[in-house]
Amino acid sequence: MKLSKLLVVLFIAVSIVSCKSDDDSGTEFAYNKANLEGTYDLTYYSSEEIETTTVNGFEIITTTTQVGSVFDFDVIFRADGIAVSNGTYLVNETVVQGSNSTSNDEIIDVDNNETSYTVSAGTSTLTLAGDSYEVTSFNETSMTITFDEVTTDPDGDTTVYTEELRFSRR
Repeated sequence: MKLSKLLVVLFIAVSIVSCKSDDDSGTEFAYNKANLEGTYDLTYYSSEEIETTTVNGFEIITTTTQVGSVFDFDVIFRADGIAVSNGTYLVNETVVQGSNSTSNDEIIDVDNNETSYTVSAGTSTLTLAGDSYEVTSFNETSMTITFDEVTTDPDGDTTVYTEELRFSRR
């Protein structure tokens, strides 16, 4: 399922990307590959996708939101550039189009999925399986990563996708 793969990639990306943090002594915990290596527990997941399609001159907007809960999911960033994700979490998906909406829950189950990652400390970027995540927060105990993408197809229809993942370090 495309959504499941995207969620796995986002979780891994969140685990990899990081920013600086100051401790009481003023020493910076820099975002770099060596400091990223380790095990992270997923603690938060949300995404929003807004699709705008034009049909007979009228715009139709479909908004899909996903919110994660009941996390038992971890990501291990290994020194060899491989991130291993494992575990389960629950995702509630809500789709709204005009005055209509639907909602459903799905359990995401990942069993030791391995994905390559790279760290760009200078730009606070974590690239996971080809997708670049911005590390918006990184310190000794936690990390937050975000992903933003806007696509336009040849017919002019657009999709805006945003995602946020938060992790705590073991």
